[in-house]
Amino acid sequence: MERPSSDPLAWCLPLVCAACASLGCSSTPKHADYVGNPVDMNNCCTRASTVCPKGDDWIACRDDQWECYRLGLWFEDAIKVPRDLNRAHAIFESMCDRHEMSSCGKLCEKGESRRCVDLALLGIAGAGGRPFPPDYEERDRETFGKACQKGDDVACLMLGIDYVHGSQRVVRRSSNCFDDHARCFAMACNESDPIGCALLCHTGDSRACSQLGELALSGTGFKKPMVQIAMRLLDTRCIGAQDGFACMTLAEAWRAGRGGKADAAESRAYLDAACHSIPVACAVLGRAYRDGDEVERDPEKAVGFWKRGCDAGDHQSCIDWAVFLLQAPDGAKDKARALELLRGPCADDEHSVACRVIMADGKVCASGAARKAEDTNGGCVRVHPDSTLDFVPPPYGFQSTEGRAGAIPRPPPAPQRHVGEGLWSGWKTVGNVEGGSFGVTPVVTRTVGGAHRTTNASGLVGFFSEIYMQSWYPAHDKYLRFNVAGAIGGGSAGVDGQLSHDAMGGYRFPFSMERSNPFRGGALYQSMSPQDQGALDQSIFTKSPHALFVRGGYSLRYSAVGPVLSSAIELPRVEAGYHYSGGGDELRALELRANAALVLVGRFNVDDDEHPLGGAVAWGGSMIMHARRAHVQLGAQRIQAALTGGRSPVHRVDTGACLRVVARDSRHFKYLVCLQEVLEHGALGGADVTAWQSGIFFGADGLD
Repeated sequence: MERPSSDPLAWCLPLVCAACASLGCSSTPKHADYVGNPVDMNNCCTRASTVCPKGDDWIACRDDQWECYRLGLWFEDAIKVPRDLNRAHAIFESMCDRHEMSSCGKLCEKGESRRCVDLALLGIAGAGGRPFPPDYEERDRETFGKACQKGDDVACLMLGIDYVHGSQRVVRRSSNCFDDHARCFAMACNESDPIGCALLCHTGDSRACSQLGELALSGTGFKKPMVQIAMRLLDTRCIGAQDGFACMTLAEAWRAGRGGKADAAESRAYLDAACHSIPVACAVLGRAYRDGDEVERDPEKAVGFWKRGCDAGDHQSCIDWAVFLLQAPDGAKDKARALELLRGPCADDEHSVACRVIMADGKVCASGAARKAEDTNGGCVRVHPDSTLDFVPPPYGFQSTEGRAGAIPRPPPAPQRHVGEGLWSGWKTVGNVEGGSFGVTPVVTRTVGGAHRTTNASGLVGFFSEIYMQSWYPAHDKYLRFNVAGAIGGGSAGVDGQLSHDAMGGYRFPFSMERSNPFRGGALYQSMSPQDQGALDQSIFTKSPHALFVRGGYSLRYSAVGPVLSSAIELPRVEAGYHYSGGGDELRALELRANAALVLVGRFNVDDDEHPLGGAVAWGGSMIMHARRAHVQLGAQRIQAALTGGRSPVHRVDTGACLRVVARDSRHFKYLVCLQEVLEHGALGGADVTAWQSGIFFGADGLD
């Protein structure tokens, strides 16, 4: 049998690839100097310096940063834009603040020692530019030494770093975080790696500077404690940058005597400075003045500090102030005001002492008898009276930095939408329904009907994968399905091959599920304001794993196995149905969907008999179940002539069932056995012909 030498897929696939490559800013760095549009590149600059640091779509942010760096080169060299060295410098500054290595390199070449430090830090952190894993080299020591002589305290600290080749936390993070550098560095900083903190501190992140100073004071990650340099760095941040976290760390250092001799007055001075931005510092000062802790007792000052902290949202300040009002002499008590102050802390934590005081109607035991906050005695609540309140900073979380205003000169931009709100951004893989599978498939093809009664055997080598993706911002509502499969081999009819590809994007609509509030009947709930009650009710609202969905896209398939040739291009194709996402459960995913499509071109041929499918309408349905060890797929479709008429319909049934067997010493690598069957029925040469293919796939599945 001689098969047709041309098929629509031969010219369709290149067009599809070209269309995908044209979306948005460049998805791969364009190294050609003259490729691009200055207007589009300036838009990339705007996103990279404003929207991107707040988002999770690091792929889009990386591409925007690269395009912005290229625009800086254009302003330097007068390529498609007038030469503007100031504009180029501002662009490089803005991108280097966002850890774009090429921009830091350009500034370092111009002799800016601060940016040379950034470049060296990125190098030893494994963020690019060096063989992996990187090492702390002599050139890095020279860079840090020169910057230290010019007064760069971060560089001075890096001279004493205890660098462990190949095992540094920030290097491990960088190898797994791709190009999302800021988040990698934040996680490493949270894991007590001074390099991660230094990278963020050097670009103005106050929390990172405070954490770096704390690590240097204790010597964590350093060859020895670097107290004097750490104190100098923290003092510069506290006084010069009005960094409350640095002030708080210094206050603790002076109270504990880390700077030499303990100095309560110096500690209070830094606490006072911290109170302007870190409300818990106000609570510490209030307790000190309440109890006369190494300072003259002054209740009025104590109330002033508590009021400042409580107004700024510090619950401990509100509680201390309320308890002070309740324990005051009868003439100075203010029960109504105290209970009002306690409502905020109680709404935030129903197990806190604030709630117990409310439930006891403001009865607080005398301060001299108190020992435990949780105990009650004679109907009063005992509140711990200790005047010291240690400051334990929360774990360092990812904190975006806005950078200096106007770093990239431009007219005020139109309001920017979040990078995750576009149809083509903000995606993540949520279920590899069947993926990364490679193996061999013996196939038997049987045709019955009219003059066709043949049986053929073939052997194919191929792969297949199906991936589900959903957006992670602003909600898990966008939904995409993508699959690709291919095989090649031969048999009794000659060379055989198969190729298929689907791409469908749309939206997922989760069912809403509201649990009953177990606190509605309690005294605590009744004591709350209506606003606090609403907030508590909303906090127990959740979404169901069950959802409806609708998707649109295209489908391509081509199969020439034995005497049967079957192909179709479906565009547009629409799918709608029900989806269950089980997460890590035994049942990972279940989907029931109906589909409809316009068949642009295609055919169903057996030997020399042909049945063209162009201009037809296809509809059908399918079920897919993905479990931890098994995968089942059932699908049926009817292709009915619509635009041309005069042709009988073609029916197609596609089924598959796979079983995974996990390799003994691997969590991910699995052996895979699949039974695959396809049945097609249509009129050929004046008679109904049925073509049936059955194969067993033996292979390996490297992904889950």
